[in-house]
Amino acid sequence: MDQSLKLVKRKYRLNYSSRLAWSISLLGFGYQLLPPLLLIFLTFHISINIVWIILVETESPIIFFEQLRYVRITLDSIMYTLLVFITGSIYSFCLLSYVIFVIVASLYTTPRYGIYAIVNCLLFYNLMLYLQHKGILPFVHLLTDMPLSSFSLTPFQLFSTNFTLIITSVIMHIIAFRLYRTLIERTKELQIERNLLHQRNLTIEKDLKLAKRIQKQLIPQENPRPYIHTLYFPMFEVGGDFYDFIEFRNSAQIGIFISDVSGHGVPAAFITSMIKTIILQLGQVRENPAAALMHLNENLYGKTADNFITAFYCIYDNVNRTLKYANAGHNPPFLLQNSKISKIDEPRSVPLAFATNKFLFEKGKTYQNATISLQKGDKLILYTDGLIEQKGYDGIHESFEDVMIDEILPTLYNLNSKQIIQTINSRFAQWIANDHLADDVCVICLEIF
Repeated sequence: MDQSLKLVKRKYRLNYSSRLAWSISLLGFGYQLLPPLLLIFLTFHISINIVWIILVETESPIIFFEQLRYVRITLDSIMYTLLVFITGSIYSFCLLSYVIFVIVASLYTTPRYGIYAIVNCLLFYNLMLYLQHKGILPFVHLLTDMPLSSFSLTPFQLFSTNFTLIITSVIMHIIAFRLYRTLIERTKELQIERNLLHQRNLTIEKDLKLAKRIQKQLIPQENPRPYIHTLYFPMFEVGGDFYDFIEFRNSAQIGIFISDVSGHGVPAAFITSMIKTIILQLGQVRENPAAALMHLNENLYGKTADNFITAFYCIYDNVNRTLKYANAGHNPPFLLQNSKISKIDEPRSVPLAFATNKFLFEKGKTYQNATISLQKGDKLILYTDGLIEQKGYDGIHESFEDVMIDEILPTLYNLNSKQIIQTINSRFAQWIANDHLADDVCVICLEIF
């Protein structure tokens, strides 16, 4: 069903429900007091409401015909006059209901319905008083035992009630109409703004999807060696985690770079594109992990809007089974060696883009190389903090790092790099369950042959 039609039906349901209840109530209270002609009118009014219910619920086009409002206003003004009639006529406290009726009739974008309601109320009210004055209609008061002879109608009462009714109705009509028109105008403005925001959101979503495809091209599309496997998924469409593999003339060597930009989303992804560009321009510096990190730091400092980058860069030699590496404030990789779990946590220095190279030299915080010897069957697991810092709800472990150390890593010794990545991915998915990622996640597993 069209959304506008739903709104119309919702509005008219309240409308016809109140009218039907009003008619039935009046018929119940006044069937012994009202003349047969008025009882016939009440029955007719109830029938009209039932027909209107059918038209609305069957979505008949006639419900959108504006001229029908005049008919409904006329019928309703007669109903309100009957209410005033059975509750004391000129003495009725229900005279206020005329004003309420006028306010409701004024809630349209044109003032003519409110004015028409005022004219109808005055017309039927004075017609009722005239018929009572001529003795055609009796004085009736359902809520009191006051004798009929005590009722009287003087010119002053007639003038004062009419004057009060006119002044009050006109004032409330003007106020209600202006407030409603202001509300409608503001609603239209909000709808326009909402549509603009919707279009902007669509544009942003489209741009993010494009950015996601672009960033996907920045990271390796396939694993460079059969003994290396990876896992990568950003927190949002794009993220700040990045990894790359660097080839050398010596085919036995492979460079592995992993980094994590502080922050999330587009700003972090933009910085990863800068990192990719600098890595492609490393030249001979790429053969020296510490020098490569110094080069990255020199080119990134002052260009990342106060974001910093942790990074780990290593060169693995498959012939000598050696790993030469340097660490810029990054999480130390896990090393599974001889049925033992350890971390390669020395040497470490500050993250990239945190300080100038000159400052690092002065403070003795320059990036340093280290080399370790590995054995066949060892596994090295590099990762970003999105993996280990993810909180979970198993009631035992505080973070996924605890799960890794206690439950996962001890089971990985006899698995190859692909199986290790699959196991970590599966357990991590179970850990977060239906929760959201707290950060980007990147994992690289290197198996020593």
